[in-house]
Amino acid sequence: MPRIIANGTSTPPARVQRLVSELSRELRENHESGQPVIREDHYPRTGMRRVTVVWDEWKDVPHEERVDVVRRAYQEVEGQEIADKLALILGLTYPEAYEAEMLPCEVVPLLRKGDPVTEEECLAAMRAEGASLLFPGGKPRLLFASRQEADAALGRLVEQLPRSKAVWTIMIPATLLESAM
Repeated sequence: MPRIIANGTSTPPARVQRLVSELSRELRENHESGQPVIREDHYPRTGMRRVTVVWDEWKDVPHEERVDVVRRAYQEVEGQEIADKLALILGLTYPEAYEAEMLPCEVVPLLRKGDPVTEEECLAAMRAEGASLLFPGGKPRLLFASRQEADAALGRLVEQLPRSKAVWTIMIPATLLESAM
C-alpha cells in the first residue's frame, strides 16, 4: 500500500478564515462575556500552553480544522513564537464541553407568577451573556467551569435586567459542593 502525504493548501477555506478573524478579535479584545470562551493553562516549567476554546461556532467544523483555526488566530495575534508553544489545543462546542464535564455550573432563571421580568427577557439576557443554543430543545443554557465564573455572570445578568435578581440561581453539582467543604 503506498504512503501518500498531503501537504494541504496554502489558502485556508473561507470558513476557516472567518473563524480565525473572529477568534483573533476575541484574543485582542478579551470581552467580559459571550462566546467564544478561551481558557489558557500555562505551564511555567516548559513554557507551553494548553488552550481550550468553547464556542458554538465549532458546530459542523471538524476537530482538525478547529485546531488549525486556534493556531492561526494565536499566530496572527500573539506571533509565531507563542503559537509554537501551544502544546494542546481543544475546540469544543458547549454541548461537547458539558458532556466532557468541563462546564459543571449553570445559571438558570426560576420564574414564578408575578415576577417582575418575563421568560423572554431572561432568555434574551442569557443569549447576550453567551448562552449556548445547541442543546436539545433550543433553549439557551448558560454554563461555566467554576462557581466564580457563574457568580460573575449572574452579576452581569442582574445589571442587564435590574429587576431580575430574585429569579436567577446557580446550579452546582453536589460533587463540587462536597469538595468545597
